[in-house]
Amino acid sequence: MKFLEWSNFKSFVTSKELKINYVEDSFKYEIYSYDGPDTLFTEIFKSVDHLIAYPDTWDTDKTDFENNFKANANAKEVNEVKISPLPPTNVIWRENFFFSNGTNKDMDVNGSNNIDDFYYYPLESQEEYVSEIKVYLGDGGTWSVNNFGNLGSSLSNGVRLEVISNGSPYEIVTVYDNSDVILTFSDSRIVNNSATLFDGEEYYIGTMKFSTPMYLNDNFGDYLRIRIRDDLRNLSIFRAKAKSYRGV
Repeated sequence: MKFLEWSNFKSFVTSKELKINYVEDSFKYEIYSYDGPDTLFTEIFKSVDHLIAYPDTWDTDKTDFENNFKANANAKEVNEVKISPLPPTNVIWRENFFFSNGTNKDMDVNGSNNIDDFYYYPLESQEEYVSEIKVYLGDGGTWSVNNFGNLGSSLSNGVRLEVISNGSPYEIVTVYDNSDVILTFSDSRIVNNSATLFDGEEYYIGTMKFSTPMYLNDNFGDYLRIRIRDDLRNLSIFRAKAKSYRGV
């Protein structure tokens, strides 16, 4: 856990588009967010009477949080996004890549200046249930958990996976380095010199499986989105694929 003063906490979570959560009692707010494997924490007291030693900014911090952040904190988690209570028993499966502009599935692009988005949509007018998401990430050269794929460093902004439900985005996960990828897409393996998929490149393949499938309804405008916010052009491979089913 990392403890930060409120000013540093809000700057960090805002720059990385992290979700803010909080709990409160009559004395203070305890505010936290998740950045990969790390938990970021800060606290703001509600009154000077509750402080033994306090920063000069405690009152402005409280006002800032209550006026600008509190209303949008504690947003829905992914497992609160609508789930059909009765998944179908007779189903048709499909599996497809995330695409940008309907055709490009290669996510080794430059999203550092302008975010590049990749999408997985349910079929038109259909309800679908996403059971897993798979990534293919190039890792030629020496493996390092502190890098992202075969890049020489971790990512500054991270690759963000979201579900858009009823028009609102909800973060599933943001990954910054290979350790994040391994923890998130944990059903995994390294494939060496596989000529069948990526022209002999070595790559990591990992799968995130959902015990409760994510429900997407095209009539509500639901879809999955991957946001590229760093320059990934030096990756040898980066693709993602979702597997879903619908009733027949």
